Amino acid sequence: MQDGHPPQVGEEQVTLSPELQEEVRLARRCFAQIERLTTVMASYPPGHPVVENAVQGLRDAFYQFFELTDRLTVQIHPHWMDLYGAGETVWETQEPRDYCFALSRDGVYLIHILAGVDDTELRQLVSVLNELVDQRDMSTDAVSMLFEAGFRYISYDAIDESLALLAGLDNDVRNRDTREEQEAIEELFNEAFDKELDERVGSGQGMEADFEVRLQRRGEKQMKLEVGSRQFLQLDDQARAHLEDLKRGFTEHHELEHRQGEVLSALLGARPRAKLRRGAVAQIGNVMGALLETNAPWEALSFLKLIHRWRDKFQVEVAGELKEAVKECFTQTRIHALNKQVATAGQGPRRAILQMYNALHLEAASEGLIEVLGWDLEDEARDDILRYVRQRARRGLDFIERALPRVAGERAAPLVELLVGLMPRSRPLLLDVIKGQMEPSLKLKALVALRGTWSDVNEVRDVLVPLVRGSHSGLRLEALRALAAATPAHVLRVVEPLLDARLARRPDEEVRELVGVLVAHGGPAAVEKLRELVQRRGIVADEEQELAVAIVKAMIKSPTPEVVQLLEAVAKDWLVAGRIRSTCKEIVELMQ
Repeated sequence: MQDGHPPQVGEEQVTLSPELQEEVRLARRCFAQIERLTTVMASYPPGHPVVENAVQGLRDAFYQFFELTDRLTVQIHPHWMDLYGAGETVWETQEPRDYCFALSRDGVYLIHILAGVDDTELRQLVSVLNELVDQRDMSTDAVSMLFEAGFRYISYDAIDESLALLAGLDNDVRNRDTREEQEAIEELFNEAFDKELDERVGSGQGMEADFEVRLQRRGEKQMKLEVGSRQFLQLDDQARAHLEDLKRGFTEHHELEHRQGEVLSALLGARPRAKLRRGAVAQIGNVMGALLETNAPWEALSFLKLIHRWRDKFQVEVAGELKEAVKECFTQTRIHALNKQVATAGQGPRRAILQMYNALHLEAASEGLIEVLGWDLEDEARDDILRYVRQRARRGLDFIERALPRVAGERAAPLVELLVGLMPRSRPLLLDVIKGQMEPSLKLKALVALRGTWSDVNEVRDVLVPLVRGSHSGLRLEALRALAAATPAHVLRVVEPLLDARLARRPDEEVRELVGVLVAHGGPAAVEKLRELVQRRGIVADEEQELAVAIVKAMIKSPTPEVVQLLEAVAKDWLVAGRIRSTCKEIVELMQ
């Protein structure tokens, strides 16, 4: 894999199970269809029959794959992809349309395509791939384009965002260096640091005296860095140039923090004693904390990635200690300031902070962003935050659940819409929205999203029944429909208390719906109840007449034989109040 070619079958004696072999075969078919569609979309206009046939083939390939498992995850290499966990190549690309190189170049190392992906997202993914290899525009990178796409069923992990071990991924990121580069790095490290260390150890001098990290004041910090730099950076011009290449885009750091990162990395890479190791890790946390309070807080992530490049040299304990140091430097005060910057800054800084959050899996920051959604935001800022939240929600909804009660009023609308889009996983949270203190319009959105999911009798009793008897018309209607679908046998018992004089003052649509549901699910008992309210004999109070007329007008939408028989009987009953009788007669004539 180091020479730029995928591993051959004979290189590793790995026996794949028949199931895994079938997954590999179908995955190769999926990517063959992707390659076909990329070529077709680059050659034909949208909607062309050739394009539509290619889309159909791609969709069929993925649907067949998802009959075996719920996701297709591939690892990206410079010119090929392999099925994650199997190590089998599923797609190779080459110039002039080397899609794998374009993704790898920009740091994308895992792509996950989940069951549920549809034509729209597959077309969009192909459009992203084609744009990546379009040499006319190199201004955008793969990570930004995938983020902006806002996929629901396609996600990715990027080297720039995941940090592998520090982010807690199962497998470390692949080493993108060639064998020659690895040897050069090893030689640089040995000549620049290990050799100096060996000489000191051989002369009886300990390393802790020169490298002890107690850098509290800026003067001390500068002095210690100068000592470290002399021992670590006394390299020839060629070695310095190579060291600059290793920075890979991090040259915009302040020089002091950058040099300090190199020295601290070298210290940890030399596997020092516990005291010095802990001091170096603590100093990394201090530097990151300081960077978080600058105008470019995302530099903290770049600084950490610089440290992370030495990870193969670190002791086992360092990974856990670094995680704790990183966690501690993101205090609530700093997170609040960062979230405020997300809400108010331009697109570049905003996305840089969001990518830092995503890289470090900062649940506290994600929770704070849920509250930010309740602020007055520019549409672009809100869209970016929602994309980020959707991406984090794939790993769990706990952070949304914790923040949900703190977002009130109409400001919670984007959050409710987000939860609706995450159904059915978000059902418990939408249930909390309905039962909580949200605006009725937002409760109605949540209630509509839960159609067909009311299988728990206790939920029907505790949630739907109070809403049917509540004060909001829209909620009453939707709850009534849900109640009739879930427990039709209980409709009459729940609706009967609503058949009073107040019903006449409700919207016509609601009265018609209520009577229709009652007739459809209440059976003969419901019709008899309506008879009691409509066939009023003798002098009848105005309120009772209003109720009877409202019910009669609603019956036109439910012309069952029992209803027609009832209306005809009332129309001929001269003991019934004239207004009620005449209304029944009109309705009967309309029905005939």
